[in-house]
Amino acid sequence: MSEQLFIRLGENEQATVPWLVWSSSEKEIIASGELANVAELASLQSRASGRPITAFVSGQAVVCKQVEMPAKAGRQFVQALPFMLEEEFAQDVEELFFVPGDKVTVDDKTMLNVAVCSHEQMQTWLTWLDDAGLVCHHLIPDYLALPYHAEQVSVLKLVDSYLIRDGEFSGFNLADSQLDAWLSLLPKGEHEDEEGNLIEQPIKIAQYSPFEAEGFDLEQQNLDLPMQVLAEHVLANKNMFNLRVGQYKQKTDHFKFLSVWRYAATLLLGVLVMHLVMQGVKTMQLEKEAELVEAEIRQRFLEVYPNGKRIRTSMIKKQMKSKLAGVGDGDDSANLFAMIDSGKSAFKAVPDLKPSSFRFDAKRQEIRIQAAASNFASFEKFKTQAEKEGLTVEQGSLNNTGNQVAGTITIKRAS
Repeated sequence: MSEQLFIRLGENEQATVPWLVWSSSEKEIIASGELANVAELASLQSRASGRPITAFVSGQAVVCKQVEMPAKAGRQFVQALPFMLEEEFAQDVEELFFVPGDKVTVDDKTMLNVAVCSHEQMQTWLTWLDDAGLVCHHLIPDYLALPYHAEQVSVLKLVDSYLIRDGEFSGFNLADSQLDAWLSLLPKGEHEDEEGNLIEQPIKIAQYSPFEAEGFDLEQQNLDLPMQVLAEHVLANKNMFNLRVGQYKQKTDHFKFLSVWRYAATLLLGVLVMHLVMQGVKTMQLEKEAELVEAEIRQRFLEVYPNGKRIRTSMIKKQMKSKLAGVGDGDDSANLFAMIDSGKSAFKAVPDLKPSSFRFDAKRQEIRIQAAASNFASFEKFKTQAEKEGLTVEQGSLNNTGNQVAGTITIKRAS
């Protein structure tokens, strides 16, 4: 999708939330604005409307580092990262989330990009998004979304703070009041001229927001909206670093249906009920009667499949058809329904005859049922009643099993 929603989340719920809907195909802003705080996030549901969502998160809560890797380092090295870096953090490493990134070469050394954030902060951000009903697959430290220029420092003002990117995988955030102090601490570069004299060479700053800074080489970039700068850079870099991985990766729930063979006997009753209900729907004209039928369908379906509460009524018919496809040997479901329709009065006449398995043989055009009843007479009564409806019924051997009589019934249409 060419249109995406971008959101920036601060460290706490009172922070302002800037947002932007950007069209990458049209290269233009569809909509943008700021929310007073996280409590208003749900108002962006209409802006999301199926668009992918990317959230920039406050870099103040994320530390990005590069760790030297030994030769032939593997998965064990990544697993050991928390313990290798534990002395650099005041928090217990079990409270921190370590996210390994790309391997890079720095001064002939192999380095691993690693971002570190507290589990508490990650859970806070994800809770805000979940409570607002926003499905977000990407969480990016805001300063890493700022364009990087070799031998330059990138600076952009976003809401009430400055984003600073001073390396390919490093950066930080500054409050408005801290910018001048930070600039004053930057070292002045020096080089020698042809005569060996030292000459100051000011640090180059890629300036994405206007500010005064004497003694520096300011290279003004396009002064677009701050969120636009971040959005365009992210979309231009497909391998953008993402915090939403591992245990915090967005999961997709897949509804699993129950096996049709496990509930073959109950399925037969469900088929009979569904057929009767669908025949009734054809004759109903009033909306009130249609609503009653829908309620009946759902009730019967849940008797057969208790775990199907989340299935919409409009989808039940499709689900039953898919399950029926597995019951027969072929596609000839019309004859199956015809025989079921003809035999329904026989089933009603003998309520103690309980099917335990059901199979439709399309080649022979017959239904084979394993059933049990309280006595032999029930089987005879079923046969008599079915033959009145134009069916041929063949009984297999009947056996006493405790207080029940069990046997096989084969049903065909009379020739």
